[in-house]
Amino acid sequence: MSITCEHCRKVYEEWPGKFCDRCGRALTRMDLNDEEDDVYKKCGKCGHRNTEDKRLCDNCGELLHEPQI
Repeated sequence: MSITCEHCRKVYEEWPGKFCDRCGRALTRMDLNDEEDDVYKKCGKCGHRNTEDKRLCDNCGELLHEPQI
């Protein structure tokens, strides 16, 4: 299962840790590629993918908007 950084799109074959070694931004477990087809709410502040039912981002607490497909 590969992981793609939401910010710079670098692909990792294994979980690299909390930060992307290319761009330095925080990675989330929601960057896992096998979840790309799910409906989610992407946080506009930190990029974390939250489940559709969330009102606030699980990662940073930002108010979320409509789900993205």
